[in-house]
Amino acid sequence: GGSLPLLELPSFGLALRCPDISASLLAERLRQTDPPVIARIQEDTLILDVRTILPGEAEELARALLAALT
Repeated sequence: GGSLPLLELPSFGLALRCPDISASLLAERLRQTDPPVIARIQEDTLILDVRTILPGEAEELARALLAALT
């Protein structure tokens, strides 16, 4: 995105599928957490780009995921 939309950056992601919640609903719930978590959806799978998680944010992300899944 931005000024270099075709630039590929090295990264890895966490792919999540939940049998009871669609990827789009899970993404919507994550956007509503505080702070919001932004993910992308590919083939009905929610993907979190781990490159964007700063040191010390893993616990906050885990809390957001738990809140979105319950």
